[in-house]
Amino acid sequence: MSTNIDTVLAIYDAFGRGDVATILGYLDDDVEWDLAARETPVPYLQAGHGKDHVVSFFGKLAATFNITSFAPGTPCAGGDLVLVPIVIAGNIVGGGDIPSNLEAHMWRFGTDGKVVGFDHIGDFAIHEDALAAVNA
Repeated sequence: MSTNIDTVLAIYDAFGRGDVATILGYLDDDVEWDLAARETPVPYLQAGHGKDHVVSFFGKLAATFNITSFAPGTPCAGGDLVLVPIVIAGNIVGGGDIPSNLEAHMWRFGTDGKVVGFDHIGDFAIHEDALAAVNA
């Protein structure tokens, strides 16, 4: 039997391969994506619902953010939540650098084992500053 942590690790594995279709298979049809985030002009940090929104997220991420380092830490689980520390770095296409920094991903699961919610937790200002350099 697969655990919620196993599912999250499988999602990160699929992300590393650029396999969005596999990621979508782990998500509830009406998954909540970044609903807890504050408003930001960063294209890939937008709140939304459903798998179409998630497909859009990955498209905007690929078009906007060159990830040079993505290192998930040890997942922590309790009840229906999995929290994963992430060290990430990169640069905005045509913009500024995003230095290595610590973020977290919070995954929420439904009773059927599907992801019903996902949130980025981190310093969005780092991404906003790098994006602002596009027009500087």
